[in-house]
Amino acid sequence: MFLYWALFISACAGALGERNRTTGHRLTIPFVFMLILIFTIIAFRWRTGGDWGNYQRMVEIFRYKDLKSALLGPDPAFGLSLYLAAHGWGGMLFIQSLSGAAVTAGLWAFCREQPRPWLALVVALPYFVIVVGMGYIRQAIAISLFMFGINSMMRGSSVRYFFWVIVGALFHFTALLMLPLGMLSRSRKRIYTVLLGVLSAAASFYFLALNRIDTVYANYVGAALESSGASVRIVMTVIPCALFLAIFRSRFCLENSQRSFVTVMSGAGLALMLGLVFSASSTAVDRVALYWLPFQMLIWSRVPAALGRSDSTNARQLSSVAVGALTIGYAATLFVWLFYAVNSRNWLPYVSYFFH
Repeated sequence: MFLYWALFISACAGALGERNRTTGHRLTIPFVFMLILIFTIIAFRWRTGGDWGNYQRMVEIFRYKDLKSALLGPDPAFGLSLYLAAHGWGGMLFIQSLSGAAVTAGLWAFCREQPRPWLALVVALPYFVIVVGMGYIRQAIAISLFMFGINSMMRGSSVRYFFWVIVGALFHFTALLMLPLGMLSRSRKRIYTVLLGVLSAAASFYFLALNRIDTVYANYVGAALESSGASVRIVMTVIPCALFLAIFRSRFCLENSQRSFVTVMSGAGLALMLGLVFSASSTAVDRVALYWLPFQMLIWSRVPAALGRSDSTNARQLSSVAVGALTIGYAATLFVWLFYAVNSRNWLPYVSYFFH
C-alpha cells in the first residue's frame, strides 16, 4: 500500500508545484522518472493485480496452440502476444512488460499534450494506472493506444485516430466503439462522415468481434453481472463531461475541430449514466466507460488554466484551489478503493518479481 501512496503523493507534489503551460513541450526529468517507476511497478509485479491468475492460465493454454490459431482469435494482437509469451519469450513477464510499456507510452504521449501534465497524472494514477494498468491487461493496452488516437484527433488527423483505435481493437475489441464517435466529430459534410463511421465500425466489428459476441453477451448481459462501484466510477466521468458542456466548452483554449471532438465525447460520456440505468449489466457499461478515463485527464488538467486565464490575484488563487481540490478528490478515490473495494486485496500487498 505504501508504494501506491508514494506514487500518488509524488504526483500530487508535482501538480501543486506546476504552472499552466502550452501543450506539446518536453516532460521534465522527474516526470520521466515517474513514468519509468510506473513501468517497473506494472511490468515486474508478481501475482499482484486483478486477473493475474487468469492471464497466467492464458499463457499456459497458449503453450498448446500454434501461431495460426493465435492470430485467428478475437483479439489477434493479444493472441500473438500470448503465443510469444508461451513459447520462450518470458511468460507472464513478457505480457506484463508489454502492458507496462503501453501504459507508460500512453501516459507519456498524452500527458505532455496537456497544460498540466502532473495534474493529468494525478487523475490517471488511482484508477487507470493502478487498477486498470495492473488488472485489465488487454484493455489497458487498448486504452493506452486510444490515447495516441485522441492526440491525433486533437491535432486534426482523423485517419491516425482510426488507425490507433483499430490497433487498440486488436488487443481488446471494445475499442471499436470509439470509431463512430470519432467520425461524428469530423467533417462539415456530416452525413458522409456518419456513413463512413458506420461502415468502418461495422467492418471492424465483423472481422474482430463477430466470433465473440455470443460469449460477451452471455458473460456480461445474459449473466447480468454487476460491478461494485460502477456507479461511482461513471459519475466520476459524468461530472467533468457535464462541466465541460455546461461551463468550459467556450473557456478552454481549443480549436473548433478540437472542441467538436471533445464535445461529442463528453456527450457520449453523459450517456453512460443512461446505460448504467437501463443496462442489464453494470459490468458491461463499466468496461465501456474505461475509455473515458483519458477525458477525465484532458478536462481536469485544463480546468485550472480556464479558471486562471486572467492575471488577477483572484484568478490565480481560484486556479490553485482547483488543483488542490482535484488532488484531494483523487486522493479520496484512492483511499476508498484501497480500503473498501471488494477486489483491492488482489493488489495488496504489492509483490515484486525481483524479490520473489
